[in-house]
Amino acid sequence: MANIMDSVTQRGRKTVYQPAEVKCLILQLLCGVEYLHRNFIIHRDLKPSNLLLTSEGTLKIADFGLARTFSEPIEPMTPRVVTLWYRSPELLLGTSHYTQSVDMWSVGCIFGEFLKSEPILPGHVEREQLEMICNLLGSPTKHIWPELPTMPFYKSFKFPEVKYDGVRTAFRGIREGALRLLKDLLVWRPKSRICASDALQHEYFDEVPKACLPLFLPTFPEFRQEDSNSHHSSHYANASKTNGLSQISVSQSAQRLGGLEARYGGSNVLESATSLVQPTLRLKRRRFDQESDTLLDIGVPVFQPYSKD
Repeated sequence: MANIMDSVTQRGRKTVYQPAEVKCLILQLLCGVEYLHRNFIIHRDLKPSNLLLTSEGTLKIADFGLARTFSEPIEPMTPRVVTLWYRSPELLLGTSHYTQSVDMWSVGCIFGEFLKSEPILPGHVEREQLEMICNLLGSPTKHIWPELPTMPFYKSFKFPEVKYDGVRTAFRGIREGALRLLKDLLVWRPKSRICASDALQHEYFDEVPKACLPLFLPTFPEFRQEDSNSHHSSHYANASKTNGLSQISVSQSAQRLGGLEARYGGSNVLESATSLVQPTLRLKRRRFDQESDTLLDIGVPVFQPYSKD
């Protein structure tokens, strides 16, 4: 198993994913995120380096050190979460009342990175990050984000006057369906951002080319195998379990969500690609330190290998 960034960069050279491969990766990621959100868990640190890829092309979500359960009404949580490049506007503006939509913004940034083979919003500090978002999406207004003036840092940040959405220009040559999904994910207003379950039904996945089978994703570069006994192996092994949590394999989630079979080209081929894992939901009583907003323990769905015998 390797970090997904290993397959993006080979000895300093970018690996450009083909459209069908991007579609397969983002489909698997959305299935995993939908599973988390359906079980009332926000990951709060989705980024490419927290996505693992097996040699069979199965994407696994890892590192639940910042994960937290959520409920209604929304309880306050620290905004100092999510790696800067993948942090949503509401977190950058200091809100402590947020939802699983922060994960969907991160998914949008990851999707854009898969499409361009490079980070799309590589800011160094919060102010620069907000400016880069403005340059990509156009500056927000009270019309498109009515809650904007209530953000804690709203008055301390002067938004640049960028009137036009630059997504189409920044992603020149990208197919229309991919652009529409990207724009549905990268939305200023959290309430208007597409949710994981709706994203899985997006027209993007119905367009040709369909998502390739996970088994047909690019294999790991040879240098990863040469260094298999080095510190890299232990690094990725440790990345797959944080606070005693197992990583989530997501291809079986796709099989359980009705209607996704056709997006891999038919139910038979999907079944063959997902028969490597069997879902086992591990339920435990867990709790949080509410004062420090620290995750002490949490129960997550664990997908474990099984034998057909």
